[in-house]
Amino acid sequence: MSFKALYRTYRPSRFEDLVGQEVISTILKNALIKNRLSHAYLFCGPRGTGKTSSAKILAKAVNCENLEAGEPCNHCASCLAMQEDRMMDVYEIDAASNRGIENMRELKEMAFFAPAQAKYKVFIIDEVHMLTTEAFNALLKILEEPPAHVLFILATTDPDKVPLTVLSRTQRFDFKRIQNEDMLAHLRKISQKEGVSITDEALFLIADRAKGGLRDALSLLDQAISFSEGELDKKAIRKILGGVDESDLIKLLENLLAKAYNVLFDQLETFFADGLEAKTILSALIELMRGMLALKVGRPEGSHFSHETISAISPLVERLSLMAIERFLTYFGEAMVQMRSAPNGQLVLELLFSRLIIAQKGIATYANDLARIQQVSQEASLTTNKAQSLPSNEPVAPQATPAASPTQAKAQGMQNQLPWQKIMNHLDEKSFRLYGIFRVVRHKVDGEKLLLAVPQGDHFRLAEVKKESNQEKLLESIKAITGRSFRIEVLEPSQKDDKIIDESVKRAQALYGADKVKIKYD
Repeated sequence: MSFKALYRTYRPSRFEDLVGQEVISTILKNALIKNRLSHAYLFCGPRGTGKTSSAKILAKAVNCENLEAGEPCNHCASCLAMQEDRMMDVYEIDAASNRGIENMRELKEMAFFAPAQAKYKVFIIDEVHMLTTEAFNALLKILEEPPAHVLFILATTDPDKVPLTVLSRTQRFDFKRIQNEDMLAHLRKISQKEGVSITDEALFLIADRAKGGLRDALSLLDQAISFSEGELDKKAIRKILGGVDESDLIKLLENLLAKAYNVLFDQLETFFADGLEAKTILSALIELMRGMLALKVGRPEGSHFSHETISAISPLVERLSLMAIERFLTYFGEAMVQMRSAPNGQLVLELLFSRLIIAQKGIATYANDLARIQQVSQEASLTTNKAQSLPSNEPVAPQATPAASPTQAKAQGMQNQLPWQKIMNHLDEKSFRLYGIFRVVRHKVDGEKLLLAVPQGDHFRLAEVKKESNQEKLLESIKAITGRSFRIEVLEPSQKDDKIIDESVKRAQALYGADKVKIKYD
């Protein structure tokens, strides 16, 4: 078979060829130059970031006959033997399939024999975290007192599963995910060498889909080259990769914020008709919203968006508050958890959007109520102040009861109110979801009872407020902030006007008449 995959064809042969791992390359080269090699190394990091390639370069370098500034020459007999996979003293072991104690005992026996053709025997153990406990114990013995001619290079994607006793006997290097900019430059260079015409937008899509793994990116580029003989553009790569176009996702969010129920669900139906899974759509939304969060906090490089996408999504980022973006991410995350066990992912996604639309309507209604209450209260206050400032020659009629002082009136009002924002902040630390549910709920203290009222029409929120488990968490936050205990009564919509009216509204009704001042629930 003459064809060779791109990730194999362009595997790095020198430390300087490693992409995005400059710090690790520098340390290893200096260790070779200064003759300060350790007997064991641990390479950690996500897949496709250069762990195995670095191990092979290091194995080549320690046996190179003409080392050049810490780099293998790639021309001597030892280097050529490594490149042609005929080096007898370098062993590559897959710990996923050779994970038992017998395998490690065999390795120990081989380690004590002198090298056959090189200076060092090098053991590269890939996915070392897959070894059994007994195998790790056997490996530990040789790591404690290794022969002078042996070098161990352990590689893993999950260092937390490696015993501390092994970790402490190795030099650990953490390979980071390769940044899109570095990957883009590398893919562009390989495309030119292969004579492939491909746009930067298409390469960016490939780099973004690879999620920091260069091997995955090269595999996708290989696939793209096989797809078309002409110029590869963004549209062609979309067909290969599948998924949701970012422009369609932005339209989806715009329809959601506009509460365009019919248009939103028509768009979802189009996605499903195109063969997209609900999980794929939700994952894409989470990634988009995460990028918006990065833009909101002033870190555009953390969004991994192209310049085109940043320009398109900037109006949405400006429109949404930081808290709103966090809430969206919370809702999306909860839906993703539900989707893992749900038999119908499409239904979960549709319910998610329904809840988001209802929640937005409830918040808007509550905000309108507050605005009307504040306006009436201000008008009442201005009228009262104006009446008090006007001189009068008429005798003042005796009052049947003395008017309450401002301090007394304030104290009476406080008896019926709680420091709701402080309580919500405390609740927010325990649960984003409960904060989003209770923060727009109106309340009033009635002795040992706490009356709660939900904006009319918000049926989802009403159901959540009635749940005992949610009420218990709210009462815990109230207890922590105020030291008071209550029992909760959730008012039905018909009870609101009678039982839970703000004091400012009551004052306005007394001034203008109850028939003139009322709260309207949309």
